[in-house]
Amino acid sequence: MRPASLNFSAIHLLHDPQAFAETLFSKHLQKSSSPLNINQKIIVLNLVTRLVASHKLILLGIYSWIMRYLTPKQRDVTQFLACSAMASHEFIPPDTLEPIIRKIANEFVTGGVSFEVLQAG
Repeated sequence: MRPASLNFSAIHLLHDPQAFAETLFSKHLQKSSSPLNINQKIIVLNLVTRLVASHKLILLGIYSWIMRYLTPKQRDVTQFLACSAMASHEFIPPDTLEPIIRKIANEFVTGGVSFEVLQAG
């Protein structure tokens, strides 16, 4: 019999993932004086949303932060869409996710947008 494979990635071994995610979000994303450029913010966002997904964390401010970048003209909008999907799990209150879903529907899945924008949505 083969033993079950376990995932021992560093994300799963964190002592306090909620505090780590909150610190990353507040220091590097939420802070308007953050020296990070958009590519660096996307890297931090990927880490934070992966933490949220892996540990089923509640980090409500991230959804309104992501919403600012959900426009068809935003460079790397697919990264923001993927992060918003990754940060969504069954413990997030539906009223927190509703505005982001509505924004995606209004900005991407509507008449008059290009086929590429429609695909992204």
